[in-house]
Amino acid sequence: MDLRVGGANAIGATRRLARASAIRWTVTAFLAGRSSI
Repeated sequence: MDLRVGGANAIGATRRLARASAIRWTVTAFLAGRSSI
């Protein structure tokens, strides 16, 4: 078992999660701002 590979996979998963969350919040904020106008 290579800890470096496991660490890289964990970091990759975290980055994908963070990116998906950021995109979701950006879309949510955009739609909220548009609907409030």
